[in-house]
Amino acid sequence: MPTVAVDIETAIADTYHIFKFKATKPIIDTTEADLRSCGRVIKEVQPNRILEIGTYYGGLMYFLCQVCPEDCTFVAVDNWA
Repeated sequence: MPTVAVDIETAIADTYHIFKFKATKPIIDTTEADLRSCGRVIKEVQPNRILEIGTYYGGLMYFLCQVCPEDCTFVAVDNWA
C-alpha cells in the first residue's frame, strides 16, 4: 500500500503558512476542520486519482498533494476566463 507523504497536521500548517500569508487577504477559504476531515478520508481511502474542479489559487490541491499517496495522480480544473 502506498504511503502518505506528510501527516495531516503538518500538511495543514504548511498549507496555511504558504497560502494564508502570500496576499493582503487570505487566499485559502478551506477551514482547518475541513482539511482535517479531508485528510482523514484520504488516509482511509488511499486514492490513486484526484480530480478537483474549481481550483482557485490551489490551496486545497497543495494540501492534497502532501497527504495523498505518493503515486496518486492529480488533475485540477478551473476557468479563469
